Amino acid sequence: MKALVVAIREELKRPHRASTKTFPVKDTDIIIDCFPDSCPCCEQSDIDVHDGPYYRHQVFDIPKPTVDITEYRLFSGQCRHCKAVKAQKPDDASQGIIGPNLLSYIGVLAGQYHLSVRKINLFSKNSLAQPFQLARSALKRKSLQC
Repeated sequence: MKALVVAIREELKRPHRASTKTFPVKDTDIIIDCFPDSCPCCEQSDIDVHDGPYYRHQVFDIPKPTVDITEYRLFSGQCRHCKAVKAQKPDDASQGIIGPNLLSYIGVLAGQYHLSVRKINLFSKNSLAQPFQLARSALKRKSLQC
């Protein structure tokens, strides 16, 4: 593990090291074309730009984690022939406030990485930017056990 950290630090010290492999344009998510503003010699901006780029610089990053919040709005009404009726949640809707993907994510944090409830709450607050708090009893339920 220590050798990996040293290798990563050495790699980060080389800021302009060209990558040996660039991925095809079709595999990139965002493309930003950078054109010359002006000529460095005469400072004129009348430039005939070539067809293709002379250099491609690709930056790899992970997206910021987000949480999708789904609100089920249940309406009620009055039947014209008998009594009041209420809508029901769809069968595939989660019964609690945590959906299946977030539940499995929390299960990995608790089961595989042995994070405490306090650390999971801190993680969700800081990295997921969500105000929900996981109750201590939630980790004891069978749904969160690995």
